[in-house]
Amino acid sequence: VGTHNLTFRIHAAHSIMEKVANGVKIDRATITPTQALEYSATILPTDLSDAGAKIANCYVVSEAGNYVFDAKTPGGTTFSGDGYTADWVWATSPRWSNGDQANIDNLISDIEYKDGKIYFSTNSNFINIYVGNIIIGIFKDGDLKWSWHIWETIEPQDVVVAGYTFMDRNLGAMREYDPTNADTEYTNGSRGFYYQWGRKDPIPGPRGASAQYQYRGSAYAFDTSKNLATHYVTNTAVWAKATTWNALTSVPDGWTYSAENALKYPTSMLAAAMFPSIAVDDVWPAAASPCPYGYHVLTNDEAQALINLGSEKWVRVSGSSRNGGTKIDGKLVLPFIAYRKASGEIGFNYAKDPTPTATTVSNWLGGKYFVSKCITANKVTNVDIVAAGQPNGAGYQDVTANLGMSVRCVKD
Repeated sequence: VGTHNLTFRIHAAHSIMEKVANGVKIDRATITPTQALEYSATILPTDLSDAGAKIANCYVVSEAGNYVFDAKTPGGTTFSGDGYTADWVWATSPRWSNGDQANIDNLISDIEYKDGKIYFSTNSNFINIYVGNIIIGIFKDGDLKWSWHIWETIEPQDVVVAGYTFMDRNLGAMREYDPTNADTEYTNGSRGFYYQWGRKDPIPGPRGASAQYQYRGSAYAFDTSKNLATHYVTNTAVWAKATTWNALTSVPDGWTYSAENALKYPTSMLAAAMFPSIAVDDVWPAAASPCPYGYHVLTNDEAQALINLGSEKWVRVSGSSRNGGTKIDGKLVLPFIAYRKASGEIGFNYAKDPTPTATTVSNWLGGKYFVSKCITANKVTNVDIVAAGQPNGAGYQDVTANLGMSVRCVKD
């Protein structure tokens, strides 16, 4: 009988909670004196890979908390054993405006590799303030072996159009695109990333009218044996603002193509000559899918189904200068965010004229979306969305795989 204090000890780093009651025994509603009692309960972090059942190269995080995923690739490679470490490689957020030296801890912290798994935590206010994207890498002996995209975004929604279920936003976007929203930060954060065809690694998209998303690179020293050092983001003190990304325009000395080399370096745009021969009917490799588990890159059939809806279902929506998009069937929005050239530069001609006409075709407003299957040898295909809101010509263009295009994921 009497009052006894109960003490709860929280060990955040290892997600362990201890309850300590000195001198009491707890038995239902009865408390009787006894020896000191210590009780430990494990609070498990959210397993993004569902104990290995949902392995992906991209994981969506829409709540603050502690997380874990298997250090495993969709192709089946597992990273386990001694000598591995994990850390962030590069990160970006629409809140990092010019000159804003934001702390990476606002997006992610407590990154740790342990027993074949990678752990991390997100800021308690991140979904309201610091949404963004982080690339987490696994390293051994200082060499980056693989990386995963942690997509911190307001929870994506599914949109059903033409019998297919699409994500409501571009891959890497913070929210559904609304070009009529006057909040610059809103539109900056809703455009998404670019991708080279067949690669899992995102490339920063446009932040606004004259620059890409700002990004910050980690201090890790990447493997320099392939003479790629100058194409890595390695300086923690410098925040990039330029419109270019790290583009390789020729094959570096000593570099040979392999799936591992093409996939494991997440801070370079590969040159056209660094891609393997692409045959008709080749598809985006599943092991390199940039989409979250349960989704895939837009297929040719899915793109054609959107095109077949006809002009009355494709409506251009406009905002301020350099903002715009196409709304399909009244509910699926594709933003006009152009593409990234082989030089690494963003092709900003997508917004020279905010109100283009048939006579100003050179000043079109548009966006380009990769589809998953090759239909012309050594070329890959994209849907080209132009000013009037219609697919360009027949809806497709054949381009080289090294250009950076938008990706829209579709439910399996």
